[in-house]
Amino acid sequence: MPDKEVGYLTGSVKPSEFDLKLTDRTVGWGTFIKVKHPVHGFVLAKIDSLKTYLDDFDENETQAHAYTVGYFEEGAVLSPRTPFNPAEKVFLADKKIISDVLSLGHRREHSIYLGLLE
Repeated sequence: MPDKEVGYLTGSVKPSEFDLKLTDRTVGWGTFIKVKHPVHGFVLAKIDSLKTYLDDFDENETQAHAYTVGYFEEGAVLSPRTPFNPAEKVFLADKKIISDVLSLGHRREHSIYLGLLE
């Protein structure tokens, strides 16, 4: 199944946070998304604020802000140190990247099961 595109980056883009224009109105606060980084491939991020307003053409536009969670590489979760490309497409995060970065479903010695992620 192909990745579902939900928007694109806008404005100033930092390694740890960015703004995006949502093209899918079903995406809400707390949604995990992924963005392709020019060096590290897909990086997991989470939407932490949303606003909808009328643009110059009286069309509804939804702007979101997200922060970077990280990417999984060689058994570790890392954060990018360089920014994403402006106007990069944003996709809904798939279960694999979420579980890899958040270490969900990975059994570890001396760990405790807390539940499922919605």
